[in-house]
Amino acid sequence: AKKWKCPVMIVETGFETVPPAPLTVEYSRTLMERLVHEAREQTEGLCKGIFYWEPQCYNRWQGYNMGAFTYNGMPNMALIELWKK
Repeated sequence: AKKWKCPVMIVETGFETVPPAPLTVEYSRTLMERLVHEAREQTEGLCKGIFYWEPQCYNRWQGYNMGAFTYNGMPNMALIELWKK
């Protein structure tokens, strides 16, 4: 955004949320908060959005452990705090 002065999106974001993954839900929440904060504050308003890849991945199909919702369809802690802001 800063180099080309054009709108950008952060795409295919995802964080591991299934223990004992190296990145637990708590750490994933910290990373999401940082990502959202920097997208808002460090891009001079040029970041137009963040696309979370496959957030509603309930059954962790084919080993994908980066969904942002619990198995019962509720947002996990990686997203809850962001929605309150």
